[in-house]
Parts: sequence; C-alpha cells; structure tokens
Amino acid sequence: MLNVVTGPIGYPAAVLIRGVEGIVGPGRLTKALRMNGNLNGKAASKEAGLWFSERPGLTQYNVIRSARIGVGYAGEIWSAKPYRFTLDLE
Repeated sequence: MLNVVTGPIGYPAAVLIRGVEGIVGPGRLTKALRMNGNLNGKAASKEAGLWFSERPGLTQYNVIRSARIGVGYAGEIWSAKPYRFTLDLE
C-alpha cells in the first residue's frame, strides 16, 4: 500500500493513495511504481525516491469529497464523513 503518514509519531494521521491516472487499487499502484518496503519510515523527498509536488492549475474545485468505502465498522456517523477525496480533472 502507498500509505503516507502526515503527522508526528504517535498521532494518527495518514493518507492512503489508492490509484493514479488509470491505475486503480493500492496493490496495483505500488506494483506499477515498483515500490517495496524500502521506503518505509523515510521522509518523502527526491533523494528518497518518492516526493509530492503541486500540479499547475489544480484548485479546490477539482477535489471531490465523498464518504469512504468499506468502513461501516466505524459506525454510522464516522463511516458517512466525507473523508474520501478524488480529483475531477475534466
């Protein structure tokens, strides 16, 4: 999985990246990017081999928020929160 921790150690904050441009699913994504456990615990940087950058022209209006999928165990309130983000690039 491509799970990016976004907060300090001990604070539960992360983003699971499930797909990019035609690759759907975290397993297929990491396989296509030839990723393995060698990035575990490393900060995202060009030196590490994985980094994030802005896409020109991307605005908040390109982001679609919806309820997460497959988290019914979290209860009615938390499973309905709009914590799933996708991009509308059309």
